[in-house]
Amino acid sequence: MKTEKTFWYIFIAAFILKLLNIPGHGILTVFDLSLLSLLYFPVSFYFFCDKKIEKQNVALSIVSGMFLSIIPIGIMFKLQHYQGKDVFMIMGLASGLIFLILIYFLRKRKTIKEDLKGYYKNMFLRTLVLSITVVFFTLLPSKTIYQIQYHNDPGRVILLNKCEDNPDNDQYREDLVKYIYKQDSLKLN
Repeated sequence: MKTEKTFWYIFIAAFILKLLNIPGHGILTVFDLSLLSLLYFPVSFYFFCDKKIEKQNVALSIVSGMFLSIIPIGIMFKLQHYQGKDVFMIMGLASGLIFLILIYFLRKRKTIKEDLKGYYKNMFLRTLVLSITVVFFTLLPSKTIYQIQYHNDPGRVILLNKCEDNPDNDQYREDLVKYIYKQDSLKLN
């Protein structure tokens, strides 16, 4: 659990660095969220079951970890403006919602064992936090990220928005690359 929290704290730091447009934010974001996703995928049974592996919850933990590992990947794609970000965000939203409903009903069963109540509570809280996080980043427009990150460079924001609105237009991408090259060469002089 400490490892998972550490990764989320590093992500928050990387997100703040991105908003402040400080170099290194991209590498930190990709590295951190990739590791977090890999952590959820194969080792979810360890996080979700409070280090007490029960036969009744291992399968649910592994399946939910596989689906919840999509959320950090979706957030990474959104923040790095990779193609396919919308697909990952929708998959993350859907998997989070499905598991929230499933865990809610499993928690409310009358026949639930006493030692599994804490497990379902932890799993529900973790899934709820991940779901709220993916909703936030789904609703956060890329244009807003650009405006905050490049608040001192409105020309770049305009070109980035054009590229975002027209991903198949190579001319906008070329214009953006030329603009960035020109801005970087002016900074060196």
